[in-house]
Amino acid sequence: MQGMDLIVRTVARMAAGFFAAFGMYLALYGHLGPAAGGLAGGALVAASLLLVLVAFGRSWAEDTAPVRTAARLQCVAAVHLLVVGLAGLGGGYFLYNLLDKGRQFHVMSSGTVFYLGVGVAILTAAGLYAGVRALVTGGPEEEGEL
Repeated sequence: MQGMDLIVRTVARMAAGFFAAFGMYLALYGHLGPAAGGLAGGALVAASLLLVLVAFGRSWAEDTAPVRTAARLQCVAAVHLLVVGLAGLGGGYFLYNLLDKGRQFHVMSSGTVFYLGVGVAILTAAGLYAGVRALVTGGPEEEGEL
């Protein structure tokens, strides 16, 4: 899969920066609104990576964002979510909110929901990127890449 011409690569690079920044904003501040924001933020971060993948081609993806890194990020995010959930067992049940809720409309005003949103964002971004990249580029280049 070859990359596209200079204009498409330049526009994709700029747009991907905005997508990634807004996705991270949603992941970090989305819990202050009516929806948590982790899933939407992770999807936007994955979309920014996939936009650059389409614009720059398979060689960029192999060098810059390999599937192995996405798989490792998925594992780290899953362990993160498990640890946050199991920490709640100290309070009585899984996902119990042990942290202080703080002041309303501040970043740390939701206890463990903030940490859950970040974990969901990382898991979503890595999973969507790895899955769509495997579909677009034809899967892992070598046997045992993951």
